[in-house]
Amino acid sequence: MAFALMTTLPRLMPAGLLQQLAGVGVDTLRGLVSRTQPLPEVPGCTLGLLRDPYRFVLRTGARLGTDAFIGRLLFRRTVFLMGEEAAALIYNAELFQRQGAAPLRLQRTLFGVGGIQTLDGREHRRRKTLFMDLVAAPGQVHRLADLAAAELRAQARAWPRGSDVDWYAEMRLVLLRSVCAWAGLPLDADEEDERCEQLSSLFDPAHVFGPPQWQAWWMRRRAERWCARLVTEVRAGARDAPPDSALQLISNYVDSSGALLSPRAAAVELLNVLRPVVAVSVYAVFIALALEDNPAYRERVADDDRLLSVFVQEVRRFYPFFPMVAARTRQAFEWQGLRFPAGVRVMLDLYATNHDVRRWESPDIFHPERFFRREPGAYTLVPQGGGDAWMHHRCPGESLTLMLMQDVTRFLVREMDYRIDSPRALQWSRLPPLPRHALRLADVRVAGAAALPAPARKHARVGKTRPH
Repeated sequence: MAFALMTTLPRLMPAGLLQQLAGVGVDTLRGLVSRTQPLPEVPGCTLGLLRDPYRFVLRTGARLGTDAFIGRLLFRRTVFLMGEEAAALIYNAELFQRQGAAPLRLQRTLFGVGGIQTLDGREHRRRKTLFMDLVAAPGQVHRLADLAAAELRAQARAWPRGSDVDWYAEMRLVLLRSVCAWAGLPLDADEEDERCEQLSSLFDPAHVFGPPQWQAWWMRRRAERWCARLVTEVRAGARDAPPDSALQLISNYVDSSGALLSPRAAAVELLNVLRPVVAVSVYAVFIALALEDNPAYRERVADDDRLLSVFVQEVRRFYPFFPMVAARTRQAFEWQGLRFPAGVRVMLDLYATNHDVRRWESPDIFHPERFFRREPGAYTLVPQGGGDAWMHHRCPGESLTLMLMQDVTRFLVREMDYRIDSPRALQWSRLPPLPRHALRLADVRVAGAAALPAPARKHARVGKTRPH
């Protein structure tokens, strides 16, 4: 699961035992662990995760003095764990699968039913090549980043000098326009708000119960109909898709049986290109918060591209985005003296892994220079999943995310003067955990804006207070 539901304290349980416990079923777990160290069972995990999806595992583990515990998530017993060793285990494709691991209600909103995140084996590798080709082709990542940087500057010219802007809303619009142009999708000015709302609702707010979840489901259906219509038109020759664009490649993609994807399945994968790029707007908010809370880096990042690159890495490590990923044991197997039964769901806590004191020194301190000392391993820094992007379920657009984040940071420190005029505290019960109210940049002044004509695009989100 590409999306699912700590600065950790010193662990009482050794890492090797944590690896052993990762995928053990509840009944088997009780019998096996009793011979070494009992693993506690925690009631009320669903409610606890709904209240605090990013820190519940951390706090529960600290209270119990353990790295792993059993709980019930959405009425299904689940093993919760964290750490580099656990990540390496859960990305072992021979032992774990994604099919059947993600709750259906999240598939219906976040990444779509039948999307690449739920595939395994040969079909996953084949479809993953489609996505990797989109970002690995020469110049593709740079072209999207250049589109976004140009669009951001154009949008900023529409902000009246000294105005207040809703930074999150502005960045969503900028990234929507950019990714649609890059992916070959037409986007008229009068439909921008509608498409922005549809794509944003897939990841914000990512509730799993109640009216917000129903609204997100309805928005996904509308977005899928839009993309399916475009795919159908391309296949019928009624619409030209730019060569090597996401629209062209996904429309013409054939699976391992030699068949085209259904229009709806193609729409799901097209949204899996659009949605993650628009979601970088969340990181844009985190970048603004990091600069505000760590003002010493503003001048240093502006003058040092090498520091800029590790600054955005630290933003990805420090701030919470996706809480967990899920997998399910594919088969029964023996590992370090324990037998893993088939069909057990295991949740790897990404935020906790990125704050594991066994791998990160002082993980609660924002310190980009830590990346100068060592390059993080494939299972150490996992904000967008672990493993190898070509082979595993790691996000294929990670390099693009980093490039977009660097461009956003450059713009804030080199081309804008502003102050933040809104509460900055994160709303930890929210997915993603943005501030409770819109992050407002006040008294905005953009370098060179007065000398340039405002773009023809409509409406900047200026001077509005929009609660998240």
